[in-house]
Order: sequence, then C-alpha cells, then structure tokens
Amino acid sequence: MIFLAYLLLALGVMIACSNAWLMIRYWIYKETGSCTPIIGGMLAAVGMLLSGEAKLENFFWVPLLLDMGCVPMVIFALIPRNSRR
Repeated sequence: MIFLAYLLLALGVMIACSNAWLMIRYWIYKETGSCTPIIGGMLAAVGMLLSGEAKLENFFWVPLLLDMGCVPMVIFALIPRNSRR
C-alpha cells in the first residue's frame, strides 16, 4: 500500500509541476497549452492520505491549493474576463 501511496504522490507532483510550467509559459511568453485540471492535486492528496504517516495525512489539502489546475484555476475561471485586463 505504501508503494501505491508514493506512486500516486509522485504522479500528482509531476502533473502539478506540468500545470505550473504551463501557467508560467502563459504569463511570460503568452503561449497557451492544455492544463490537466484537478487530477494532479487529487492524486497527490490521495497519495498523502494513503501514506500512513500522520504528518502527511494532516496536510492532504495542500496539493489541492498548490496545483495550478485545482483551486487557483477555478478561482481564475470565476473572475470575469473584463477585470482580467
């Protein structure tokens, strides 16, 4: 079970890093790409919950906030387009 937990955590971190790179590319170079919404943060959160370590389990919600495809993307999508300029 611990192998599955760390595998999910690693996959989640890789997807979250990919989402962050896409956002940086958009902000700096104005290049668009395809983000993977929700998946990275959810995989990392589930991996943390399955790890069996209390220190990780207590902070399972952190990947959901740090992954640009989760909470930040939802907040950005809710901002009206006119106020983004």
